[in-house]
Amino acid sequence: MAISDGPYISKARFKTACIYHWNAPFSSGDDITLPDGIIIMLDSSPPPSATAIYARPVPYDKWEKMFVPHAIRSAGGYGGYSLIIDKSDIERFLEPVEETTPAAHPYFDFQRACVGCLLGSAVGDSIGLPYEGLSAKRIQRLNAFPLKQRFFLGKGMISDDTEHTCMVAQAIINSGGEANLFIGDLAWKMRWWLLGLPAGVGMATLKSIIRLWLGFGPDKSGVFSAGNGPCMRSAITGVFTGNEEKLLGILVGLGTRITHCDPKAEKCALIVAKAAALSSEQKRVNPDECLEVFEPFIGKDDELRSLILTASRSAERGESILEFCEQLNLKKGVTGYCYHTIPAVIQIWLRFPFDYKRAIEEAVTCGGDTDTVAAIVGGIIGAGVGADGIPDPWLRDLADWPRSKKYISLLSWELAAVKVMGKKRCAPDVHFLGIAIRNILFIIIVLSHGFRRMLPPY
Repeated sequence: MAISDGPYISKARFKTACIYHWNAPFSSGDDITLPDGIIIMLDSSPPPSATAIYARPVPYDKWEKMFVPHAIRSAGGYGGYSLIIDKSDIERFLEPVEETTPAAHPYFDFQRACVGCLLGSAVGDSIGLPYEGLSAKRIQRLNAFPLKQRFFLGKGMISDDTEHTCMVAQAIINSGGEANLFIGDLAWKMRWWLLGLPAGVGMATLKSIIRLWLGFGPDKSGVFSAGNGPCMRSAITGVFTGNEEKLLGILVGLGTRITHCDPKAEKCALIVAKAAALSSEQKRVNPDECLEVFEPFIGKDDELRSLILTASRSAERGESILEFCEQLNLKKGVTGYCYHTIPAVIQIWLRFPFDYKRAIEEAVTCGGDTDTVAAIVGGIIGAGVGADGIPDPWLRDLADWPRSKKYISLLSWELAAVKVMGKKRCAPDVHFLGIAIRNILFIIIVLSHGFRRMLPPY
């Protein structure tokens, strides 16, 4: 039984003493009542084992303590009330009293949106990465379709698009969404990220992080650029803030201006965040409603209004992404300029709001900045379909480290806890030395792709 299946046991009685517990004030024969929908989770989430059952007896007045993915924590530093028992022992230790359906608690719905957004960005990024910078025609001649992970020995790796998304998620967790704490944490994450020797750093992002190291504050470190950096990392902010428009504007604005101070970059990042927020709530936006939805972020920008209107009309006519790109004179593919990228993203999203596979195929088909377009599209649509909506082969063959699938799952659980509890927590981190070693390997693989591109077919 997966998390999305039911039912869950909401009330239980211990038949015997706990076989393992953590500050759990229960003994044999006690009745334990939990918040509806939470005590036993079968199968894969949270890690580490698909054969474990996680039973979390929590006094009702301390139910927030339940939100600790305890099985993946060491004994130091994390409290909570948790019981972990093997699947074979369930009947021996617990006696169900009554059942409820999994829809009874919003925590799981929000976690599903978070992990869908994060993994959706990562998988889209990894699928599009081998074709970055190639024209649509060259991608076709390389027999890219049907799409699969092709970055290295049939496996996929992520680029800075996903890395920045993960850093934003960490900053939200560590700050609880409080603006000053958020931007301070994100600034330090970016400083250390640059020291890890990442490949393919955008020029605006590079200059901004150097300015951070030189002592500029995150409110003054950004350079005047309308590149895709802020757009590629803003979807998860939209999922977290949901319909809290004010908070969405504050966090996306801060997360944009730390590297890019051109208003165009902020407007486009806000559009991505809003689209992800709507997707996470399972809301379908019709093409004729699109302009109205994004109007608060467009303001008096007639150029952006025209681009969004063109994208929505193209989607309404059912045009392919290649036909749409021709209208924008993007014959060589979508560029790294946000006023080229976001119209393409919106056109794809409007046509395939809950079809992750088709959307990523379109994102790669258009050529150009394929990894970023696919990462943004993947984050938006992934928030709506969850991890279950991502093709299994694509997800299975995503094999990066240390920002692995397991690590991304941990981020999603912590984001959900912050959202439900309304206060900051401690985000899972990645080892700096591990990142540096990984990045050296990544650069070598990127260079091998460069040499391959010198060979036919052209």
